[in-house]
Amino acid sequence: MDRDWLAAVHERQNEVRDEIARHRLGVALRVRRRDDDGMVIRCRRVLGRVVVALGRVIEGDERESERALPCN
Repeated sequence: MDRDWLAAVHERQNEVRDEIARHRLGVALRVRRRDDDGMVIRCRRVLGRVVVALGRVIEGDERESERALPCN
């Protein structure tokens, strides 16, 4: 029973860590209104799609998304 409890605690810690990382990434990639340069906005969007795709691969989620990786 102790091992089950420790495994549950460890799993929850990993979930919280992932949630914090996703939030920080979301804040970092947020489009800021003061950015007038369209290239900056495009680069952030592309980077965000790449990070999402890598996260899915790491987590073993093989869902395909037409917007996951840019074609150009």
